[in-house]
Formats: sequence, C-alpha cells, structure tokens
Amino acid sequence: MNARSSKHDEKDKSQSGSRKSHRSDDQSDKIKAALERKAKLYDQLQRGKTGGLSEEKFQNSLVDWDRKALASTSDEEEQEQDRNAEDHRKQNLADSSDDPLVEYEDEFGRTRTARKSELPRHVHREQQKAEENSSNEHMVTYGPSTNFPVYKPDPTQRAREMGNKEGIASYKRSGPDHFDSRSEKRHRGAGFFQFSQDEEIRKRQMDELHEERQTTQKRRSGLDDKIEK
Repeated sequence: MNARSSKHDEKDKSQSGSRKSHRSDDQSDKIKAALERKAKLYDQLQRGKTGGLSEEKFQNSLVDWDRKALASTSDEEEQEQDRNAEDHRKQNLADSSDDPLVEYEDEFGRTRTARKSELPRHVHREQQKAEENSSNEHMVTYGPSTNFPVYKPDPTQRAREMGNKEGIASYKRSGPDHFDSRSEKRHRGAGFFQFSQDEEIRKRQMDELHEERQTTQKRRSGLDDKIEK
C-alpha cells in the first residue's frame, strides 16, 4: 500500500507541475501580447495617429499626445519609425477585420489608403462625424406636405402703381424733380395739396393758392377790426 501510495503521489505532483507550467506559459504569452499592443499604441499616438482609440478615450487620456507628437524625433528617425510600423502593421493586421483598410484625402488632396487605426486624428474625427450624421438620418421624421397660398396683388392696384411709376419716370426725364405723393403710401393731413408735375399747371396752382391765402388774410383782418370797434 505504501509503495502504491508513493507512486500515486509522485504522479499527482508531476501532473500538477505540468499544469502550473502550462498556466505560467499562457500567462507569459498574454503579458507579452499585452505589452506589444501597448508599445504599438504608444508608438502610434506619439506619431500623431489615432491608435484605434475613440475621441472620448483620447480626450480623457492623461498624456498630451498632440504636444508629444510635435516634440517627436527628427524627420529621418520618424521615417524609419514609419517604415518599421508599416512592416509591423502588414504582418499583424493584414487579416484583422477590426481594423479595415479605408481611403482618405490627405492635406495635399491626394487619396491615400491606410488602416483605420493609422488614420491621422483630424481625418478620424471627420469620418466619425460623417458616420454619426448618416446613422441619425433614419431618426428624422417628415410631416405631410402642405400648399401655402402665394400673395397676388390686385391687378387694378398693380396697374395703377405701374402707371404712377411710368408717369414719374417720364416726368423726371422731361423736367425738374418735384415731390409726388403718389409714390408714397401714407396718410396725409386735411390741408394737403398735390401740385401737378407739369410746370405751367403747377405755377398756376401755386398762384391761385397764393391769391386764396391773401384773400383769407384780408377777411381775417376785417373781422379783427370789427371786433376791436
């Protein structure tokens, strides 16, 4: 019994050690993959890329990635990083459905193709807004169309107004400018008088009005004399 028990214990220890070894290897692989993802994300953000982050996550980040991108390495080092990142991207993301290839227009008007996570941040924001607007179109509710009446002026009034304008235009072409009340729509006082636009008729009207004024003044003066006596 003791020999069998000893063999059984040794077998259990061997199996237990094997399971622990497998778990340790799996955990190491997960940690390594997580570190690689973080390193890749850091590299993309440092070079001014989106790294696949949403706008909300990017704004809530404790690091000012825009400033860090401006303070990045020289052009040659950045080009080398781009080449390395491109090779790494082709190797690891070629078959990824979560990071599709998309087309965008760069600052020079050229059509470029890149993975969604490699898009410049300003392009990523514009595409997000376009997607949100297109997704909200189905929420718009259109009411029934109605016909609205269109204002049509009275033909007689319209002809009168056009006649006044033509008369004013012809008068302006033939003589000096005088006030014409027909060109203004407003109320006048009881003593208002519209003089003619014809110079001869206008002069005669003004002379007659002057004579009427003098006659009225004489009558008032005679009444004042009678009252004083």
